[in-house]
Amino acid sequence: MKIYLRIFIALILVSLVNIEQSATSIDSVYYSAIMGSLPNLLSVVILGSLGQIFIKSDLTFYKFINGILVGTIIYEFMQINIDGRVFDWLDLLFSILGWLLIRLLYQRDNYNIYNKV
Repeated sequence: MKIYLRIFIALILVSLVNIEQSATSIDSVYYSAIMGSLPNLLSVVILGSLGQIFIKSDLTFYKFINGILVGTIIYEFMQINIDGRVFDWLDLLFSILGWLLIRLLYQRDNYNIYNKV
């Protein structure tokens, strides 16, 4: 089973978990900020994992994950003018972290395939 399929399944399970935490502790501020931005990271990694499963060309895959990142960044900036939505720098950071994660995992897998490690 490819690592991307395992990541895809694990992230779906993690995204379905809803943990309640008290709003009175200091940690809850960080917790809510991270949980609020986690869908950005998950969306990039999950879509990237699906792309890895279906896309066989390296160049096409890199274009695909770059397009996902650009799309999430554009959507985040569009939220400035959408009623009921909030622009958040942390969402941008988590999108970039998801992009870096999927790119590093893809490069690691390809290094292992080409070098028989």
